[in-house]
Amino acid sequence: MALATVVAVRGSTYRREGARLLVREAGKPVGTISGGCLEGDVRVMATEIMADGVPRLLHFDLTADDEAVWGWGLGCNGVIDVFIEPAEGAIATAGAIRRAVLERRPLAAVTVTESRDGGPRPGARMLVRADGTARSVTPSWTSSPDTRPSRRSPRSDPA
Repeated sequence: MALATVVAVRGSTYRREGARLLVREAGKPVGTISGGCLEGDVRVMATEIMADGVPRLLHFDLTADDEAVWGWGLGCNGVIDVFIEPAEGAIATAGAIRRAVLERRPLAAVTVTESRDGGPRPGARMLVRADGTARSVTPSWTSSPDTRPSRRSPRSDPA
């Protein structure tokens, strides 16, 4: 599975930051990240990510005024950045967030969506508690030097 998350928007968009689409190898996707403007392209890229395990940050600039491009004047005429990753990393983080919610304790989850050479790899995660202590929950696929994504774009211990 691959998980697509809207990480930034500018202008008019149907969905805001945090909207997600879970793409399965077989069957229908779960969730939505736009009004149908991006789901097809994101599903195609998610299939590639499921095959190679390399997360990507995609940038969609839909600000063209040409009605011929979008047909019906849809609300998809903003700029949207979508981070697509293998779902395994998000699953470990979701478990830690769920435990924090059930225990009513603050927790921040940080996910690297892009970085320069030498920085943390896209998909790397950190959980930060209210007292400032942090713990890495980096998926194993972010530690291999040959999986660095192009510019084009788990542990499940308690937090």
